[in-house]
Amino acid sequence: HAKRAAKSAINLYNEIRLHLSLDYKTPNMVYQLSA
Repeated sequence: HAKRAAKSAINLYNEIRLHLSLDYKTPNMVYQLSA
């Protein structure tokens, strides 16, 4: 369960958390744009 919880937290962080340093884009959005 710990791994599942950690994965959920990481997904939540990547998809929802906005980063000032990335001009308010989420890490996933930035990754997709650079891929």
